[in-house]
Amino acid sequence: MAYDPKTNKSYWPAVSRQNCKDMADKYNWEQPKFPEPDHELTRDNVLKVRCIFIGNCQFPPSRMDLTQGDRDDD
Repeated sequence: MAYDPKTNKSYWPAVSRQNCKDMADKYNWEQPKFPEPDHELTRDNVLKVRCIFIGNCQFPPSRMDLTQGDRDDD
């Protein structure tokens, strides 16, 4: 689950802590401020951190997302 309504935080995996900061900047997501942690370490060899964001942070739909149906209804 990416969003935890009990804590009002979203969690997304990433390769590094810098990737967390990059996601926050790109999507205007807010990360917790010090002393609260803005990431957690994982045991995964590739996605080594779990980024923490405040609120229900979801990625925008992809332009290639075919689940939205055809928009060319002319």
